[in-house]
Amino acid sequence: MPKRTEANRKTNIGVARAVPVLLLAIVGYASWVLTKLICVDYLISPPRSILARPQIGSAIAILVIYYILLILLLVTFGRLLDTVVRRPGLIPRGPQWYVERARQKKNQDGRRSRSTSRSEGEKSAGSDLSDSKMPTEMQYVASESLPFKVEDFWLRDVFVCNADGRPPFCSTCYNWKPDRSHHCSEVNRCVLKFDHFCPWVGGVVSETSFKFFVQFTFYGGLLTLHLLVVTAYFFARRRQDSNFLNGHWIALLAISGLFFLFSGGMCMSSCQFAIINSTTIENLNRKTKVWFLAVHTPSQVLEEAHEKRIELRLISYPRPPEEQLQMLQQHGASNLPSANVLQQASSSSPMAATGHRTFAILESAPGDNPFDIGPLSNFQEIMAWPGCRRDESQHRLEDVDFSAVKKFSPAEA
Repeated sequence: MPKRTEANRKTNIGVARAVPVLLLAIVGYASWVLTKLICVDYLISPPRSILARPQIGSAIAILVIYYILLILLLVTFGRLLDTVVRRPGLIPRGPQWYVERARQKKNQDGRRSRSTSRSEGEKSAGSDLSDSKMPTEMQYVASESLPFKVEDFWLRDVFVCNADGRPPFCSTCYNWKPDRSHHCSEVNRCVLKFDHFCPWVGGVVSETSFKFFVQFTFYGGLLTLHLLVVTAYFFARRRQDSNFLNGHWIALLAISGLFFLFSGGMCMSSCQFAIINSTTIENLNRKTKVWFLAVHTPSQVLEEAHEKRIELRLISYPRPPEEQLQMLQQHGASNLPSANVLQQASSSSPMAATGHRTFAILESAPGDNPFDIGPLSNFQEIMAWPGCRRDESQHRLEDVDFSAVKKFSPAEA
């Protein structure tokens, strides 16, 4: 990985971590302007020069509404930041990633210290292996403890796959990608139901944090709308009484207007994606996207399809270990383990006792979303209403809309 790319990534993440602090500072400044300059200095204790009566009731109502919305905003913002930092929805890297990282680091250290003694070189190599967690073969044998192995896919009844029936594979993380996951270049990791990287919340908006992001933008839109209406109304009234011009009032007008457009727009787009069960990244090609699904097909179904002369494109699992080696080689991996090591890792897994399973490869019509279970059900599921919460670690296609899926045509293979 180029040093400049890694440096840019660290800089972007550092900036994203600092932006929420700036956002809180802006909220504090807006609260001071509204409370002190507008409500206290103008409505409760108006200057004698404008000959205006105190409007204590209006000031109290404005402040009560504002601080209720502010508390709701801060609570959702805190939950959002906590989720983004502690549970961002990152997918573990594959064992080959650690092997490649150790090799690259060893090569870099070797170029830097070619004049060092052999003992120092062995010490450096030892530190590299400790950084890679364990030697290559031990990594693959112990990889059964990692989530999202290929066995996790073919033990399901249905999963998202490529046109060849195999799960999507990340060439950067060297791991299989669960349904609807995407690689985020900002954090250099695959993310569950990745929506977008948002510097305003300090990181990745994904399956784990999308609910709180919708809530945050919703309360942010209400709060800034309240600020905008109140400030604009009383600023216009004060301008009628005198040639009033105050930088803090103008700044609050600009801030509230800008952030209302931003938070309101983000809230509407996020709610739209929640209703259609899509994401920002999926929406880029939503109208032309073709989903490939591997659906478990029992033997009796295969016999019935054969009798009716229904052509199905099939794939059987588990796949041979050599296939995984080919997959790693195609994605530029080196220092590969032997097929025996992969076979040992697969056979040592308790999932190996389930036997072979056959899947039919289906494809959706362009633009059809197999995850769409209806506007209300989509919104309830994403917002995790009572009775609709799911275990995020499962992330399965349990409610796939098979009415939107057609038989895979051999001519399109």
